[in-house]
Amino acid sequence: MEHVRRVVSLALLARTKNGLKVRQPLLELRIKNPSTRLRASQELTQLIKDEVNVKSVVFGADIVDEVELDVRVTPELKKEGMVREFIRSVQDLRKKADLLPSQKIDLLIHADEAGERFIISFEQELKKALSLKTISFEIVQGEKITIGEHAFVVELKK
Repeated sequence: MEHVRRVVSLALLARTKNGLKVRQPLLELRIKNPSTRLRASQELTQLIKDEVNVKSVVFGADIVDEVELDVRVTPELKKEGMVREFIRSVQDLRKKADLLPSQKIDLLIHADEAGERFIISFEQELKKALSLKTISFEIVQGEKITIGEHAFVVELKK
């Protein structure tokens, strides 16, 4: 576990140095000379993937540093990070409204055409993560959320 903590700390430090939030998924973390126990443990490897928010962990002796983080953000990874940011923002609004995580709500959104396409492309994921009954697009007087190049005005309805 001590090795896991060290790897996670080094990887998170690399994220910080590169200005990458943990909500932004990345493709790969490479680990040099891992202990056999770490390499053999799916549970510990999954813990590292979750904590660092990477899709895969690769082990190898040919890696230069103790850990190397692939900091390239593909368009797909960028969209996934934007979805996570949107979810976090709406969860903050739910919390401010004293809504329980189990309470199903409707999400009303005002956005431009590109913003609507973005939301529609992740509709099922958003409904599940935010306990939504429906997502609808209309002019609302809610909270403004900016995610990347998209600006949204959202309102929560019980």
